[in-house]
Amino acid sequence: MQRWFKIFAAVTAVGLVVLAAAYAWSLQPSLFPWRYELRIATGPIGSDGQKILAAFIREVSAERPIVRLVPVPTDSLSASGKALMDGQVDLAVVRSDDAAAAQGRTVFIIRRIGIAILLPPESKIESVSELSGKKLAVIKAAHFDPALLKAFTSFYGLRDSDLVELTLPEVGRAMKAKRVVAALVFGPIGAGSISDAFAVVRKSFKEKPSYLDIEEAEAIAARWPAYEAVEIKQGTFGGAPPEPAEAINTFATADSTLRRAI
Repeated sequence: MQRWFKIFAAVTAVGLVVLAAAYAWSLQPSLFPWRYELRIATGPIGSDGQKILAAFIREVSAERPIVRLVPVPTDSLSASGKALMDGQVDLAVVRSDDAAAAQGRTVFIIRRIGIAILLPPESKIESVSELSGKKLAVIKAAHFDPALLKAFTSFYGLRDSDLVELTLPEVGRAMKAKRVVAALVFGPIGAGSISDAFAVVRKSFKEKPSYLDIEEAEAIAARWPAYEAVEIKQGTFGGAPPEPAEAINTFATADSTLRRAI
């Protein structure tokens, strides 16, 4: 993974050099600095996405010292997109379902944030359509995405009145008390909120929960092009035996670094 990240950083750095050179040339073709500085809106200080970006910036600096990426923290990814569109920064980290994404050009994708459906042990539910009319937990963790949730509920005709907002520590107890039949959790396609929720439910039941496959993920992505159908690979969350036990279909938004379209 580290070797792939370094190769990816090197390739992207070349693109950033070209971008910086073109920008400098457009301003003053006779004055080419030896070092190009690009300001990048990163999102909130301390966020997971900002930490990933910080690692990327270090790799770019090592591979192409001629380019200097200057982080500009913002209150949210939406604020980052606005800063880009207003010309306050040269690059910005935004989500693919943000309005700014349609007006910018992707430089690279930092990560994907998807939705997973957790079922308690021994659940008889086999398809998302069976969730209609039943109470569902919505975990309000760090990566909760209202737009992603809205796309999910709209596609399957689920009612807002059936959604129960819970924190991560509450979800296992709510399932055990049969207050909800499933939990919707948002997080990176990898370690993070989804695997944390799995651990919380397993601790409550002393048994492993299961994941519900979103079989219509490609249809959802076709209806809302800001999202993409993705697969959570077998064993993505680790464990022995591996979790998930088999690949799961879902859909996700991407945290991407954009530049303004010229």
